[in-house]
Amino acid sequence: MKHAILFCLLAFFAEKSQGVCEIPFVENLYSNNFGSERLAISDYPYQVSIHYSFYGHICGGAILSERWIVTSARCVWQKSVEEFVIMAGSVALDDTSSRTLAWPERIEIHPEYDGSRLPEKDIALLKLNASLPFSDSINAIAIPEQDSLLGTGVPCKMAGWGAEEHNGDIPLDLRLLRFVTLDFETCQNVSSVLFSLPEETMCAIATDLTGDAVPCSGEWGSPLTRATGGGQQLIGLASRDPISCAFDHVMVRNCSLSLLSMFTRVSNFSDWIETTINEPATLLA
Repeated sequence: MKHAILFCLLAFFAEKSQGVCEIPFVENLYSNNFGSERLAISDYPYQVSIHYSFYGHICGGAILSERWIVTSARCVWQKSVEEFVIMAGSVALDDTSSRTLAWPERIEIHPEYDGSRLPEKDIALLKLNASLPFSDSINAIAIPEQDSLLGTGVPCKMAGWGAEEHNGDIPLDLRLLRFVTLDFETCQNVSSVLFSLPEETMCAIATDLTGDAVPCSGEWGSPLTRATGGGQQLIGLASRDPISCAFDHVMVRNCSLSLLSMFTRVSNFSDWIETTINEPATLLA
């Protein structure tokens, strides 16, 4: 019975999603880039892997300053700060020669986060007990101005250490997913058959159907970024219930697009970030 209900929901979702398929800019978007690009840490110096206890890597995150990391609140919810280790400066989880390890001394979860499966305010900050040694392979990323919005069709990307299926193995090497943004109203219309989206949700459409097209286990908190004249800008954090990635390709077969992915829109929290870390973050319009 549960499976019958699930596939009925998926059918409704697929029918609703046909409107997204008609967006003109998506024609000829798809590439075969997934997994084919060898990533260099100098292109992603803001990227960190968050390790917890004996589990090892559990989430991604981004460097905001020498002492502060931003990630998804679900990654640190109800966990002990003493059990975390942050890895920076490497694209490989098993790299013991070039990586830098850091330890957080404080966790700041957004006060309105409640730990639900479709949470609101899914963002958290980790303060390190010592400054990161900034270099070509370790550096901060800029954030948007408060409440700035992106429309449909802005190219963006997310790098992370994520499984290709729910509860699958975490890869050792950093991998890249490419997206284009989708405006909130369209995304809300498509997703409303299954759930309502928090207002701070940023939606994006994967542009590659040759592999894992959406964030999955191990990629929560990973940074979604876009290129600006001043460099990469952090626009979103991977934020979605891990079970959903198990059904993405079922949904995607009903549409010429890959399934929508949901991120926490960072611009909704730029003021909170600056207030919490008590120092000006780098802002890029």
